Amino acid sequence: MRIYLLVFATLIFCGCTSKTTTNPDNENVQPVELTIVNETPVRATVEIVNQTGHSLEPGDSVIYTIPSNFNAVIVSGTFAAYFSSLQSVGTIVSYCDTLQVNNLSRYRHKLQLKPKYCCFTLKNRSLYAIDQVKVNYNLGHETTINSTYPNDGVERAVGIYDTSYAKAVYVHFVTSLGRSSTWAVRVDYLFPNTANQRIRLDADSTGRSLRVVCINTVPYPVSCTIGSNSTVTIPTGDSIWYQYSENPTTVQLSASCRVLGWNDAPLGNTITWNQNLYVADAGSVYRCRLSVSTAYFLLKFNNTSSDTFTKFGMNVQRYDSVEVAIDVPPDGVTRLLGFYTAYTGTAISGTSGSTTQVYHLWRNGTEFTLPNTTNQVLTITASSDRRITVASGRQYDSSIVEIVSDGVEPSANHRESSSR
Repeated sequence: MRIYLLVFATLIFCGCTSKTTTNPDNENVQPVELTIVNETPVRATVEIVNQTGHSLEPGDSVIYTIPSNFNAVIVSGTFAAYFSSLQSVGTIVSYCDTLQVNNLSRYRHKLQLKPKYCCFTLKNRSLYAIDQVKVNYNLGHETTINSTYPNDGVERAVGIYDTSYAKAVYVHFVTSLGRSSTWAVRVDYLFPNTANQRIRLDADSTGRSLRVVCINTVPYPVSCTIGSNSTVTIPTGDSIWYQYSENPTTVQLSASCRVLGWNDAPLGNTITWNQNLYVADAGSVYRCRLSVSTAYFLLKFNNTSSDTFTKFGMNVQRYDSVEVAIDVPPDGVTRLLGFYTAYTGTAISGTSGSTTQVYHLWRNGTEFTLPNTTNQVLTITASSDRRITVASGRQYDSSIVEIVSDGVEPSANHRESSSR
């Protein structure tokens, strides 16, 4: 009887320890230790079939033991930003991930928010409490958050939002004293376009500081003065900015540019900008861009012929025609000849040759057509086929304030001589 019981007990024990999986392909497979990590900046819920659900704060993780006969596991749940422990704000985003766990002993899965979503937070360091925030303000997908953000400098959630359907995301602030301010997020901030992206809004500017940014879109460097600051030369495509600790309400901007020839002599008109910028409702950043109006064009000349050009006439046969005496050798180098007034009947002449002079004429609407855009550039290539190329100004985000040149300024040291 003792021998029978011993044999029976041994059979039961062997059956429990040897058959650890129902997977017919591999009888030695062990259960999978599955670790779920929340790498998003928001709270995540985790659901797995026949397992206890969990709520994970940013950076938290949970470990599940997956039976050995599971080849794949479906992990699902939601992402949500919380203004307080119980109050969610913004969009609640669902997710569903399928994990292949067969033949593995450990699996680590990272929860990530897709790049089409962005999490916004707000730190209010202004003089006032903020009682209302509007995301996608006036864009047809507006979300209003009627929660109070105290001016205590604590970072609080504004929510998760889809950044793909709008060209700009605006956040609108209404303070407890009724002051309002709107920030264009695509202007003030750039979306990283990565997983788990987050933009931290700082509401310090709602009551105090302001940054004024000036962008040069002119195809030539511009000398610019903002307020009482020193004059700075801004290269093409570059920008300068100044920080004000208190919003000044208005800021005076003045700028100018004039092409300098390859011997440092000024050529063409001096383009000027003079404007009093109203910045009281700008939020944290006021951005403006300088551009040359459609009334002018920048002339470039490339001599690929066999003769040197010695003289040019700008707007010939007009009362304000200008003659420029300057040598342009046949070296194929593109040179700038200055900014000039653009007319429907603009005509440009050139004289080449030394022993025998040849007169060339290029006319708007015949040999070339000015595009009538800001920052327009006319490039003339002097060759055997008298080729003409025209390049127009770049197109920029319309949400940036455009400051168009307000005129030309005569210069005492110009080289041109007017002919009537």
